Amino acid sequence: MRTFSRILVASALSVGMIGATTATSSASPLIVRSPTACDSYAKDYANLVAGHRGGRILLGTLVGAGVGYFVGGSLFGNPLGGAAVGAGFGLAGGALIGQPQWQAEYNNAYYACITGQPLPNIY
Repeated sequence: MRTFSRILVASALSVGMIGATTATSSASPLIVRSPTACDSYAKDYANLVAGHRGGRILLGTLVGAGVGYFVGGSLFGNPLGGAAVGAGFGLAGGALIGQPQWQAEYNNAYYACITGQPLPNIY
């Protein structure tokens, strides 16, 4: 009789632990965020919010070349030289203007991801 009561108590405890484990595990799923996954998410988020860095550089180069072409042609009589100089300034300007905003968005998204904060769905 003593063995039967021990088996009964052990069975009740086992069923209780299985029920408690099932109840707690279904309440909140475990999400593992690796540095590589967070880096990829942060790059996609920064490109979506701040725009792709390459687009700003290309736009700055084209605008600088156009302005340089007209300024160099009308003031110095050398439109192609003006376009080359303007393209260089536009390239540098596009890179300098776009980088800080993109980097700030990347840093915020990476920090939110790596610390487990809720993330907006961008995909």
